[in-house]
Amino acid sequence: MPGINKRVHWASTPSPPSSISSLPSSPGPLTPPQHSSGPYTYQALPLPGLTPTEVHPALGSHALTTLRWDLTLQPNVETMHVDPRIFTAAVTKPPLPFIIIIVPELGWEIPIQPQGGNPFITVWDVVQGIYRFLREPITQEQYARCNEQQRLQIDASFRRRYTRYDQPQGQKLEKSKGIKKVDLLFGQTRFMGLSSTKRGPDFWRMHFSS
Repeated sequence: MPGINKRVHWASTPSPPSSISSLPSSPGPLTPPQHSSGPYTYQALPLPGLTPTEVHPALGSHALTTLRWDLTLQPNVETMHVDPRIFTAAVTKPPLPFIIIIVPELGWEIPIQPQGGNPFITVWDVVQGIYRFLREPITQEQYARCNEQQRLQIDASFRRRYTRYDQPQGQKLEKSKGIKKVDLLFGQTRFMGLSSTKRGPDFWRMHFSS
């Protein structure tokens, strides 16, 4: 999109650390109440040489069990079309106190920690952690390291994101926040769940598509 990158507002410092504990809170729904298991059956995902770890079916990588989530939208009941009890359920069985979500295509690792005093990771912790990570800005230096074709795709993704607002003021505000990590997905912003990895039960791979 010609001329877009000339008007981009860049972060003046490198992107902040990926640990969500260091990130400011995003506006949106209140943190759900304390954990509950919910009326859901977990799907076992065997890990080589380890006791099988199970993932909540809403976050499984099978298309029929994945949350319907546009990664550009803040997670909540309305944007994800889910029973709110899903958010408060443990994301793994047995519950884990720490996981890392990897995105090999971009070399990302997203640490997820329990919030609200819970001793283990919930579904809410995962979706909120992913959202916060993807809302981190990229710097002009990071943008410049991309090739011309990638920059065109990033510009197009950025423009789609801020022009979806109906009101000019909303577009102006979102545009002023600049290019985010979510724009590096090149429009492939449909969340397709998590799958186990050979790195152990603490590491889960995130899948996404257009």
